[in-house]
Amino acid sequence: MGLVGSILTAIVVFTSPRTFTSTASFYPESRGSSSGLSSLSQQFGISLGGSDPVQSIQFYVALVGSREILSRLVLDSLWSTSPKGRVMKPVSDLLDLPKQSQAERIETGVEALRRIIMPIPNVTTGIVRIDVTTRSPGLSQALAQRTIDLINEFNLQKRQSQGASERRFAEGRLADMAVSLRAAEAQLEEFEQRNAEYQRSPQLRIEHQRLQNNLTAKQMLQTTLTQSYEEARMQEVRDTPVITVLERPAVPVRPNSRHALQKTLFAFIVGVMFGVVLAFIRPNFVFWKPSRL
Repeated sequence: MGLVGSILTAIVVFTSPRTFTSTASFYPESRGSSSGLSSLSQQFGISLGGSDPVQSIQFYVALVGSREILSRLVLDSLWSTSPKGRVMKPVSDLLDLPKQSQAERIETGVEALRRIIMPIPNVTTGIVRIDVTTRSPGLSQALAQRTIDLINEFNLQKRQSQGASERRFAEGRLADMAVSLRAAEAQLEEFEQRNAEYQRSPQLRIEHQRLQNNLTAKQMLQTTLTQSYEEARMQEVRDTPVITVLERPAVPVRPNSRHALQKTLFAFIVGVMFGVVLAFIRPNFVFWKPSRL
């Protein structure tokens, strides 16, 4: 029994197609909202995200396997080697997906890519590794590289969108602050005109100091908002990468190991155990025989 199982397992293993794995790794760039703007927005009861969870490696692991990334990957085209040379072919064709409607093809492709693309996080270092395994070394490398590109594009779009949100918030607050600042300046000016000798009165000195402090606070807030506004404007149009690629995917030279010896040995052990159990329980079987009348 064990020998038969070993032989069958060996046949299956050695006749199965070879697979190739291309590996890439990257480190997410951490950043928060524009300087001072997150805390200011919270004071006014508005949340701009601040130091949001998109910087965690758990987010990137989920992003790699998300429909947002994989559906775009299914609809992409990649370079492929053919008898006519290098040609661009849709990923759905490279994966040999069945001829279906576009919606069904995307669904089938997403499920296939989730089996092909494997994100592996390292919580200690904060590095995310991506292993892409297919039957073609070129396809494995191309899918790995395109996955990295799509992750970076997603982050760029999100960062620019967040920058636009922060800019709009700062614009609105600056407009309100300009009105409030002019009012504070007018109050202080009016007080000084009405009370030219306010320094002789303790109460007037206190009132003057209160108005002065109010004006100073508004001036400081306006300065902070102006700085944050300029930072948000730059963030909105910045197109620099937000992930650091530590290992770019390469075309694998050797196929993955089939682990033929381990699988054959395991099948042999399981077969022997099954044979022993069968030999033990077989004599205990009582076969029913119909009685003769």
